[in-house]
Amino acid sequence: MKNIIFRIKSIKFKTKLIISYILLLTISVLVFEVHYYTSSLNFTSELTTKNTYEIIKSKNNILDIKLSKIEENSLALIRNSELFEIFNDINTNKSNVLSMDRKVTRIINDNFSLINYVYGAQIATSYFIFGNNFTMLDGESYVKSKLYRDTVNLNGKMNWEPTYNYLSMFGHDELKEFDFEVQNVFSASRVINSFYIDESLLKVLDDSVEKPILTIYFKEDFIDEIFRDSIPIKGAKYYIIDSRGNIVSDNDKELIGSTYEPEWLDEVFAKKTGTMNINNTLICFDQSTVTDWMTVAEIPTAEIASTFVPSIVYSIITLSTIFIITAIVLSLVISAMITRPINRLTKAMKNMAKGDFRGIVPIDSADEFGYLVLKFNEMREQIENLIEENYAVKIREKETQIMALNLQLNPHFLYNTLNIINWMAIKEGNDKISDIIMNLCHMLVYTVKNKQDMVSFKDDLHWLQCYVFIMSARYTDKFSVEYNIAEELNLTKVPKLFLQPFVENAIIHGFEDIVQGGRIKIEGLSKDGISCFRVIDNGKGMSTDTVSYAGQRTSDSIGISNVDQRIKLLFGSEYGVNITSVIGSGTQVEITLPLI
Repeated sequence: MKNIIFRIKSIKFKTKLIISYILLLTISVLVFEVHYYTSSLNFTSELTTKNTYEIIKSKNNILDIKLSKIEENSLALIRNSELFEIFNDINTNKSNVLSMDRKVTRIINDNFSLINYVYGAQIATSYFIFGNNFTMLDGESYVKSKLYRDTVNLNGKMNWEPTYNYLSMFGHDELKEFDFEVQNVFSASRVINSFYIDESLLKVLDDSVEKPILTIYFKEDFIDEIFRDSIPIKGAKYYIIDSRGNIVSDNDKELIGSTYEPEWLDEVFAKKTGTMNINNTLICFDQSTVTDWMTVAEIPTAEIASTFVPSIVYSIITLSTIFIITAIVLSLVISAMITRPINRLTKAMKNMAKGDFRGIVPIDSADEFGYLVLKFNEMREQIENLIEENYAVKIREKETQIMALNLQLNPHFLYNTLNIINWMAIKEGNDKISDIIMNLCHMLVYTVKNKQDMVSFKDDLHWLQCYVFIMSARYTDKFSVEYNIAEELNLTKVPKLFLQPFVENAIIHGFEDIVQGGRIKIEGLSKDGISCFRVIDNGKGMSTDTVSYAGQRTSDSIGISNVDQRIKLLFGSEYGVNITSVIGSGTQVEITLPLI
């Protein structure tokens, strides 16, 4: 035994490496091949299931968002007072049905014409079809249709009718020979139980009035555009089906409008969302919260395997070949590669100890030693850069000191010049110009000499009052400012000049359309360790989009955006600026800060 161990130890280093690498990698590759093949199949199936399910849910959610808009607009139509008056006085209006049609069509267009995926919308009665009558319907045909019965039976709820041929639905099969743009549609319809509130009184349609029915039509292509090419697997298909097996949409166009009742249909509608594997077919499904229709994707599991197994087998063979070749090559060269980089690093370290940072150790391998050499070279470069940066910093410090001395001269010259102008104004007896100059001097002293970001509110308010005085002189009698500040806030610390952008915004933009009568209230109060400041004006106000735009960092609103960002950076996201505005009534800016 000792002789065997001795002989093994006596084998050359290269031979040991060759034998060790070949044995180790051969065993590893065999184990890896089996594990990789089985785990890849399982992982691929799970990943396909998860991705397909997420795609179905995502696409279904997009469809729900679009269709929920139809629900909302139809409810708005029910509360439309003009529509109520038209149909409540039907006995009076029926004599001029064309005038009624123009009014009703306008109301329909106001609610649905801008929704690009709506094919058409109508309000139907037994005596007339109001709106875009692209179906060439008459009231009598409409009330005899299945669509009418389904809608009436829901007592005002929305009826989502699966895809149908509208010529057949309304008894016009004789027109099928004509070339219509679209014949297959699905629709949403509901009884218009119109009402509205007038001076706190609820008004509803008279019981004697025939309740009109709103119908919105959609092309089936609308659904197909959402789901088309969403499942990039050969043999996969998607369709949308209702609980009775009626197919609303299908990637096989010939099946649209037909029925399909698989054995698992009831189970799917009971679960509402999820995945199943039935008869070697992966089924992913998700139910619409708007229409209650079920979106289903079917993928044969054999297609999943046929798609990915060839690439898995190819990867295994390729990796196995690369591993074995690499083992042989590495075992031949690794012994020479071990000592050579170590000697080079040792020499370079000695030179660095003497202060020579110019030597770069060449990298001739990508193994651990190559990585070690790479990091050594990076360290050498960083040390050299640090030495150069330290020298450059000292030079910049000298330049900064010289610049600071120059900056100190400029404000001094400006103050002296303003004082000369002030005394000239006093000498000429122009007190108003003197007051403006003095206020400007106070503002310059505050902004130039006070370098801190946090200042006392009392000092900042004094600066703001100087600013308001100057702006009042500029816009004579255009606005007035009222201050209502709690005394305990005078010594609290606030961000420097945090109120000015909002006061300026009120003066420049809020009062731009008025000559006089503008009012600005500046309020400050504290409660429970929080200080709250408000700037309130009675200007022209802003729309919601304009308020949102004012909070962005644009050239017109950078001051407002900066104040909010400064507060959040200093104190946290729970503090900041909140703007509310009503067009024609004015704007209120509320700023919350911690009480410091």
